[in-house]
Amino acid sequence: MEVWPSYECDLKGVCDPAEAKNTIALPDTCNEIDIMTDPLWSSVPYMKGAFFFREVADAIGVGALDQALGDFYRANVGTAARTQDLIDVIKAATDSAGAAAVDALADAWLRTLECPIDVSTLCPT
Repeated sequence: MEVWPSYECDLKGVCDPAEAKNTIALPDTCNEIDIMTDPLWSSVPYMKGAFFFREVADAIGVGALDQALGDFYRANVGTAARTQDLIDVIKAATDSAGAAAVDALADAWLRTLECPIDVSTLCPT
């Protein structure tokens, strides 16, 4: 089963300004929010994150991303790690152009309120 059409509908619900559900998926904070009451306690990190990873795979290649994810998991299994640590491992798995693309995608999908996609193209009825 293809999951992306369903994800697109979920992303539309997150990104559509009329829904008023969107938030920054990777806020620049540490111990400054109450996750139980913050808008981050939602599907926003999951949906924006999924599309971030899909575009990273397109930018640096599925194999490079899979290798980076495996390396990150093996290095951090059973311990705490930050999302930025994962992004750094992904950037190290590619060349400078790929690393710049990963940074740009992290900014666009994770560190920005607006979604970098035209929501009218998502989830056609």
